[in-house]
Amino acid sequence: MVEDVLLQSTVRRYRVSVETTRLKSVSVDDGDASAVYNGMTRCSKFTHEGGAEAPPALPEPTEFAADVESLATYAKKVEERAKETETRRKQVGLGA
Repeated sequence: MVEDVLLQSTVRRYRVSVETTRLKSVSVDDGDASAVYNGMTRCSKFTHEGGAEAPPALPEPTEFAADVESLATYAKKVEERAKETETRRKQVGLGA
């Protein structure tokens, strides 16, 4: 989500280059920072706490489905904003 949608593939793990031309559609605000932080915090509690003796309880299927739906909705919102950002920047001569 962060690499592909939020940063529009500008920076990718294991890729040696940074695709600076993709910045034309990148827009990150405080709400994004909060969403990423909260989402990663939520995911981390299912993978990093408790150790082998006390593994964390996994979310119920309905809770997991709600998380996936929330992420999909957020990704769509960010994609729409990226298109708007690119259009706006093209109008003022930024980006190709």
